[in-house]
Amino acid sequence: MSTKHLRKLLEEKEAQKAKEKEASSSDEEPVPPVRQNRFQFLDESDEGGQKSDENETAAATSAPVTKSAKKRNKKKKQKAKAKLSDGEEEDEDQLLERLASEAKLLENEEGEDEPVLLNELFKPDPKLFDAAEELRKALGKVLKEGSTPRDGGRSTHKAGWGRIVKAKMNWPPPRSIGLSMEVDTEADQIPDVKYFKFTHNQNYEKTERLCWIAESTMNPELVNEILAATSYHLNSLLIMANVFRMQEDWTQSNDCIERGIFFCEQSFHPVFEVFTWGHRLSYDVYENRAFFLLLHRHMLNCVQKRCFKTAFNVGKLLYRLEPQDPLCMLSLIDTLALRAKQYDWVKRMYAPLKVTKKLNLLPNYVYSIALAAFMLNEAAEETDFLLQSAIIAHPGVVTEIWNVLGIHAGSEMEGNYYFRSTTFEKEPEGVRLLYKIYVNQTSELWKAPNVLAWLERVTADTVRRQPLARQMEEWRLRRHRVFLGVPAPVRRVAFLIGIDHTISSLTDPAPPENNRQRYTREEANNPHAEQSLLAAFFHSMLPDYQPGDSLGDALRRVFGGILIGDEGAAPAADQDEQPPPDAAPQ
Repeated sequence: MSTKHLRKLLEEKEAQKAKEKEASSSDEEPVPPVRQNRFQFLDESDEGGQKSDENETAAATSAPVTKSAKKRNKKKKQKAKAKLSDGEEEDEDQLLERLASEAKLLENEEGEDEPVLLNELFKPDPKLFDAAEELRKALGKVLKEGSTPRDGGRSTHKAGWGRIVKAKMNWPPPRSIGLSMEVDTEADQIPDVKYFKFTHNQNYEKTERLCWIAESTMNPELVNEILAATSYHLNSLLIMANVFRMQEDWTQSNDCIERGIFFCEQSFHPVFEVFTWGHRLSYDVYENRAFFLLLHRHMLNCVQKRCFKTAFNVGKLLYRLEPQDPLCMLSLIDTLALRAKQYDWVKRMYAPLKVTKKLNLLPNYVYSIALAAFMLNEAAEETDFLLQSAIIAHPGVVTEIWNVLGIHAGSEMEGNYYFRSTTFEKEPEGVRLLYKIYVNQTSELWKAPNVLAWLERVTADTVRRQPLARQMEEWRLRRHRVFLGVPAPVRRVAFLIGIDHTISSLTDPAPPENNRQRYTREEANNPHAEQSLLAAFFHSMLPDYQPGDSLGDALRRVFGGILIGDEGAAPAADQDEQPPPDAAPQ
């Protein structure tokens, strides 16, 4: 063997020995210690204790785990969190399916309870009370809010503070003027329901009486003086809002209403939650009515600003505060839902309440259900049937729509007895008010070209079908039996939306029969008192004068029976109170 080959053989042997030495050293290398989790026992059950020990032993003899393996183990641990009653584990999908089925079962059980159903239907969304935000989204650009600080931060309260309305920087800082809230212990006791009421102290009572005088004398200057002294007097803000609205100063009118609502929020009882179904205010309490009226006007202002979602939310809040419905929100809430494009909500509300709340007898709901189905593009046969049923029950709504929109209906429909204006006037007063309230709120929806064409087509088809005339006559007689008189809530809402002008008091329209009032309203002017300058002079000079007495009563007290002749004779009746000669019995 040559030297060259021998050198090569030796190099190969040395290389082989070096490889064997490296292999033996790697086998004898100590295993690095495994870091144990001190809190691992919190995630382990009694069943898995033995498994965890085995896992620790295997981990001590195995190679380090890669990142991908750790991620897989983490996902497996997250899936195996829930355990069944028999000890078997359920994955994430099974857990969600079980919870969904339980929630659905609970919902079905609760759906049979009307208060729970009303609670869900009329649950307001606290995020949808900002009309400015809704308007900003509708216009698609940033608008300058009234709460934007322009005065260098001179106001001491924070802008945007408030749940129903947001405070503005130009408002005066709220301070105590005598308005507070307490638990209403005199209200009817209802399970799981707690009534609250606003209260007035003596200072607020004096201001309230002064406001009554300003309202009865129609003196806006006096109202301005009241607001200069007490910036947050509720009824004064309500009156000034009406004055600004008559002057078409919508910004100032809205500002007065929002300021009053904001101050009511600051006067809430610490326990009172305005969005909770079990916390309510009774409209029978006089001190509560200003808050109801401010909210109602705020709702109408939102409609005027075309913030329909906010108006719909405020309407639901008004109904929640007093489900006895003193402001007849059931005559408006469906129209607000339609204008807010909440068509499904109208159907969900009507189905369970049409019997318990007699919604199937009210004209607004039978038409709103048909209109909601039409807007949802349901089958033409179904929508035509719903509208035809509404026309049969209340044809006067169609007559009022034609009147408001100024539409000439054609000789065929105008010649029909049930669609004549004279027939409309023969309806009970309550029915006519309901027709006018509904059309006043939905005329914009019915004048859409496709909706108006649908209404004209179905109305014409109803007139041509003679068998339907008998049903219309049955409904006419039924309306005269069911709708007797005008309920106070209907009268109030008709006054508040500007249809009924028979009510004179803006701050207390149509007081409820069960009125609860700590102090009574005193009329500024006695209807029997003489208004001449001479009468005023005698009133001021007579020592026995009492406010509210007529001049004749004061003179009789001073001079005894001299002025009335015989002591036992009754005073003669006034000339206006005597019956006319032709009414005397023959």
